[in-house]
Parts: sequence; structure tokens; C-alpha cells
Amino acid sequence: MTLLENVFPPAPSDMIVVAIAIIIGVNGYPIIPVIIACTIGSTLGFWIMFALGKKFEHSIIDSNKIKFLSRSAIEKVEVMFRKWGFKLVAINRFMSGTRAVISFFAGMSDLPLQKTMSLAAVSSFLWYAILSVAGNYFGKDWRELVTYLQIYEQIVILVVIAIAIVALGIWLLRRFVFKKKVEVEK
Repeated sequence: MTLLENVFPPAPSDMIVVAIAIIIGVNGYPIIPVIIACTIGSTLGFWIMFALGKKFEHSIIDSNKIKFLSRSAIEKVEVMFRKWGFKLVAINRFMSGTRAVISFFAGMSDLPLQKTMSLAAVSSFLWYAILSVAGNYFGKDWRELVTYLQIYEQIVILVVIAIAIVALGIWLLRRFVFKKKVEVEK
């Protein structure tokens, strides 16, 4: 499931991991195999999207089939990844809803595979260790943990939406308002 979430972000792997950790905790089994399995699945999923980004970057842009992916937009993302790329990869697992995008753009930006995958694995390990230990700890009080996870997910989604709205607003201002000022001055 953790592999699938990287490729198809709506997959509910975090909730499933917590549920499994709860079941394991209630039954007294060790939690380490769950953390390792989740880390491997997540890292493989990250690698798949990384490889797709690396392979299809130019063909997707050059085909003009996806109108919102222009060459200039990709160049801006590549600049962002050159500046923040490894930091984005390192916090990748903690940013619900953006995981597939980060791995895809990491591949498009030609980040070095070994370092990128190492950071993705560490990020995944930390995230799934937190989820698994929390699920295991809460055990029978799992509803309380699920409530916290839902609040966390909603906050992350709102922050991502807010950033997207601000970015869109800046883009619209640059495209239409500042462009018209330049035309009027000519």
C-alpha cells in the first residue's frame, strides 16, 4: 500500500499502517517488520515516480498535451529543486498529498539517484516509525490517533492549497497586471 500511495496519492496507506500497527500492538507482535516493510514499499514507490519523471520530463513538456506544464514552469521547478531539492526529498513523507509530485519532479530535475533515494528512504523510515509506534501505543484508543492524523492531514492540505493559491495569484499578477503596465508604458 505504501508503494501505491507514491504512484496514486489518494491511496490511504497512512491509515492502513496505523490500523496494522494497532492490531499488532493489541496482539503483542513486534512492530519493526511493519516499519521496514512500509519503508521498502514507500521507497520503491518514490523510485518509480522518480524514474518516470526522469524518463518523461521532456516528452511530456514537448508534447503540449498538459497545458499547465510549460517549459518555463519546469525550469522554475528545476531551479527550486536545485536550491531546495534534497530538503524537499528529506521531508517528503511528512507532506501528505505531495509525495508523488515531489518524487516526479526530483526525477525531472536530475537529482542524483543514490542521495535522493537515501533521503527518501530515511524520510519514509521516520514517518512510518512514527505512525507505527503511535498506532502501537494507542492500541485500543485508536480512534483518538485517527482523529489526530485527520487533523494533521487537513492542516497539510490547507497549507499546500494556500501556497498554491498564493503562487497562482503571483503568477496571475505577473502575467496580466504587470504585463499590461509594460504595454501601457510602451
